[in-house]
Amino acid sequence: MRANPLSARQWLASTSLLSLLAGAGLAPLIATLACLPSVAHAADAPAAEAPKMTVDVIPVIKKAQEALQAKRYDDALTALSVLRGKADLNITERDALERLLVSSWMAQKMYVEAIPSIEWLVASTTVTDKDRLPLMDNLVSISLNTKDFARATRWARECLKAGCSNPKMAIILVQSLQMQGLHKEAIEEVQKSLTAAQAAPGKSRQVSEDELRAMAASQAKLKDMAGYYQTMQVLVRDYPSKDYWMDLLSRFLQQPGVNQRLEIEVYRLIQETGNLQESSDYFTYAQLALKAGFPLESRAILTQGQSSKVFPGDVPPADLKQLEKEVQRAADEDNKILETLSKSAQTASQWVDLGNVLFSTQQWAAAADAFDKGLALGGVKRESDVRLHLGMARFKAGQLEPARQTLSQTGADTQGVANLWLMRANAKR
Repeated sequence: MRANPLSARQWLASTSLLSLLAGAGLAPLIATLACLPSVAHAADAPAAEAPKMTVDVIPVIKKAQEALQAKRYDDALTALSVLRGKADLNITERDALERLLVSSWMAQKMYVEAIPSIEWLVASTTVTDKDRLPLMDNLVSISLNTKDFARATRWARECLKAGCSNPKMAIILVQSLQMQGLHKEAIEEVQKSLTAAQAAPGKSRQVSEDELRAMAASQAKLKDMAGYYQTMQVLVRDYPSKDYWMDLLSRFLQQPGVNQRLEIEVYRLIQETGNLQESSDYFTYAQLALKAGFPLESRAILTQGQSSKVFPGDVPPADLKQLEKEVQRAADEDNKILETLSKSAQTASQWVDLGNVLFSTQQWAAAADAFDKGLALGGVKRESDVRLHLGMARFKAGQLEPARQTLSQTGADTQGVANLWLMRANAKR
């Protein structure tokens, strides 16, 4: 089976941090801060609301405002430099100073210089909660733009805690942690989101695909392959795709306690998810099916491979020819079994044998009925395998609810692969 792992490098590249800057947006900050109350209004403000501007400050603020409106940003900064060193500004004056400084710096894309003023405004009582959120949002954007990931982490956390509405803020936080090499903390952030989603299920609380991909990247970086596998299961469940399924299936047999005889079940899922593509996949699947006692299924896979023109590919022609001979011989025997048992099956083992042949020929409803009868009589060998195949047959026959019930309780060592089929069945809801 070909492996299809997505490396940590690929995961991280999938959603660039800098590409998220567009989601945060810097322009709205300039517009917001430029909309200051008139100087005259600020000077006349009632004492109960805020202290008045003093007469020596008003002309400076007014001059800076006029320069800013005329887009003479250096003139605005020059005017404001008179106030920047004053320690006795009251809160109204300081608020006006910092807003004008931010607007002047940001208009010139001098983001680093704007940071102290924005952080002052975020902490100030002069700023409403409603206006504080976009300020924090823009602090995150500036931090990303300047590659200050520690600051981005700090303000992303604060923004989320305050009810930030930017849908990208959660992934920005996670990836900012990753950029600092803080993979354990990045995983913890996504796990918090998963816990919250489980407490309030529904699409509205579903953890984003980008967050899950980022968590998988960090788990791979930390070589936590058990955690990686669990994350891939969530991705397959919530954002099913051929690539996610292939990544998950390529790792199934590596999980602790998994019996290697279940490899054929993995190949059945590879086919089910549209990932059977290479000549070696078809050849190995056909070999496994023959070995497991499903020669008619093996023949169908070889026929499918021939129709898809994947052979010979990497498969030696002599090996392919030999397998075809063995499959045909065994398939002829199974056709005889089908003809006999379809008329005379009575014991549990006979019904299961009949079910296996019907399963091989994709007669799903009839196969499910035969397995059901064999299980009802009791004493079948490898009962968990039979229950797995019963659940699969019911699923393929469109009997979804019975399939879910069967797949949820196959027991023994088939439950892991049954759970993967259960995800397929649940996706049909």
